[in-house]
Amino acid sequence: MAVSPINAPAIDNAEPNAQPIYITYLEAEYDVIDEIAGLEENFLDTEKQHNMYYIGSAIYYPQLNSIQLDTAVSLRTLFSYEIDDIALYLAEYSVSNIRWRVPCIHILKLDIKPDGEYRAIIKTFWLKIVQRAWKKRFAERQSVIRSRGHIAAQRHFELTGTYPRDLRIIRGLRGLLLSDNIDKK
Repeated sequence: MAVSPINAPAIDNAEPNAQPIYITYLEAEYDVIDEIAGLEENFLDTEKQHNMYYIGSAIYYPQLNSIQLDTAVSLRTLFSYEIDDIALYLAEYSVSNIRWRVPCIHILKLDIKPDGEYRAIIKTFWLKIVQRAWKKRFAERQSVIRSRGHIAAQRHFELTGTYPRDLRIIRGLRGLLLSDNIDKK
């Protein structure tokens, strides 16, 4: 069993004076981390490209007011190992010497500045917002579809050729992220 200090600035506003957290690894976990490192050796050494998407971790530097790419993994590795093993690999092979916790895995868009700084734009944040909004919209759609099957709605459709007013529209992706107040006007 081995002990490794984890104390890196995370994106989610870690406390600057927090004490390091020590994570205990089993030898088997070190074997997996070393195996991932062997597979990722070529990917780690390749030049990253501007405006390309990467899966990995990022670090927020308050003094620079920027989020920077820390470490990335290839898609082949991501789909070949458990997500916890990938997170441990990202923590162990982080380019940062100071870490607060095991890093979150994000979808990152790389923005390389003229001075060589690798800034990262976190895309996972927006993906979560869209998923949450679609889950609500999908439930609403299912409710309208079920309600159209009721006898009163079927009779109304039979007589008028349209469903009752609140069942006429099944909203889809269009306008998904608009607030409900705007949609109802």
